[in-house]
Amino acid sequence: MIRELILTILLLIAGLIPILSVIALPSLFLVQAYFTGFGILDYYLERHQTFSQSVTTVYDHKWAAISLGGIFMLLFAVPVIGVILAPYLATVTGTKYFIKNK
Repeated sequence: MIRELILTILLLIAGLIPILSVIALPSLFLVQAYFTGFGILDYYLERHQTFSQSVTTVYDHKWAAISLGGIFMLLFAVPVIGVILAPYLATVTGTKYFIKNK
């Protein structure tokens, strides 16, 4: 959480600089997507691994975490339906991902 907070604050400050704002916004989305995806994938991993093992596993599958977190954030932005469907779909997709790749 501290890493996410520090990276987010740095990217928000970088977004105030006109030239860096072009890079800061997509980078901020990727950071938020990674940590959101980490939380979603952790639902499955916490039942099968210790904390340090799940951190290593998610880091090894970082693009899956970023993709899943990004899709979750985009779905969550849809009014009413997104709030209902996004958590369910993301959790099911994360679980299916690790069952298939195990």
